[in-house]
Amino acid sequence: MSKKTSKKELLKIIEDDIVIYMREGTLSINNYLNTIDTDINNLEKLLKLHFLLDEKVKKFILDLNKNIKKFNNSITRQEKTYIGKIVGNVSWGKTIQVRNNINPKDKSIFVCNENIKNYNTKENIVLKTFLEKIYDIFQNEEIINCKKYEWFSSGKEFKRSIENIYLKNIYLSRIDLENIKLNNRIIEDVCKSRSVLYSEAAKLLKYYNKIMSLDKEEIKKMLRNTFIEVADESTLFELYWVLKIIKDNSINKKLYILDDNSDKVAEWEEDDFLYTIYHNSTGSKDINFIVGIDEIYGVENEVIKKQIKIVEQTNTIANKLFENLGNRYMNLFNGRPDIIIEKRKISTNKLVKVIIGEVKHTVDRDYSIQGLKELIEYVNFIKYKINDSYDYITKTSEVQVKGMLLLDNIKVNKLLSDDFKVYTMFDNESKIEINF
Repeated sequence: MSKKTSKKELLKIIEDDIVIYMREGTLSINNYLNTIDTDINNLEKLLKLHFLLDEKVKKFILDLNKNIKKFNNSITRQEKTYIGKIVGNVSWGKTIQVRNNINPKDKSIFVCNENIKNYNTKENIVLKTFLEKIYDIFQNEEIINCKKYEWFSSGKEFKRSIENIYLKNIYLSRIDLENIKLNNRIIEDVCKSRSVLYSEAAKLLKYYNKIMSLDKEEIKKMLRNTFIEVADESTLFELYWVLKIIKDNSINKKLYILDDNSDKVAEWEEDDFLYTIYHNSTGSKDINFIVGIDEIYGVENEVIKKQIKIVEQTNTIANKLFENLGNRYMNLFNGRPDIIIEKRKISTNKLVKVIIGEVKHTVDRDYSIQGLKELIEYVNFIKYKINDSYDYITKTSEVQVKGMLLLDNIKVNKLLSDDFKVYTMFDNESKIEINF
């Protein structure tokens, strides 16, 4: 039997497409991040987490307490007139000159040369800027909560180290970043510093800027390392099929990032039609997959009567066990497909077709058949909104319903059906056809 496609293999297949779409502003992976085992829910935060997990960054933070003692400053000589006191070295020539101008008899006037420490050097500006970036990342609770994961076990220690230095170091506090424009030339200069503290801070700041600018190679590294850590195989497998559907069918590439809170992934136009693809969603408000228990009241069938009794008893006992539950279980079916593609007539915005995709990351025949059963349930239980009510879509309805079963590396016989298509990783070169 063939093995399931691993996370690393899946990511290798899809990483180029992910990078292209993200850099073009055509696809957001945020909705996938919402489904995986982490509190990170958008790309920017994932990139910042990826940065923190870098071994050089971690080492820099953990060595900071030791290295910060090697703080640089520049000395400038400042000439200043004092009355009744001497600060620094007396410039007697200037002192006599000033006395003669003001009052030759006044021996309390002194002009002194004072050495002033200046902490606003380019090295210190780069250092504080970098530490500020790190500090700001650690103020985000969603990122800090990742310390519960083994792969981010040092998060709490990092946070404490950065806060102690950034907020309490007396020398760091003397560096004023207001009205400072830090450019790439200055960062490059500091990269060449003989001090490890400053050269590493500059290199890491450069690296941070590169990541956050969505550098192609850095995104690939992020996907291979950080994303692979937090994503589960099923999520990546669903992402693979969504990307393949988009790639195989979006001819004019009118794709775009949608709201991060939306379960829409992308939209595109072809001829006179608008296609919208959803992930882990019930689709638009025009459809739903809810079958209420009230739909079988009054049916004279012993099995159905028992089903009603099960629901009613569940609600009755549950409300005795827990307060304010209400009628929690009132649906016989309430589906949420892995993938939904809606096809609409552009001129009327009327829904004309729905393609439902059920994804099963498996090479097991029985589990594949379970996925097939779930897909057929979705196709049969889908409802279409007409006026203010929903009714089942039938063969005679104005909306067509098709189903796609999307499997892993398993060989299946060719299916000749007008209503269903089956695609597998075994034959992943086959183009997915959504207009059938």
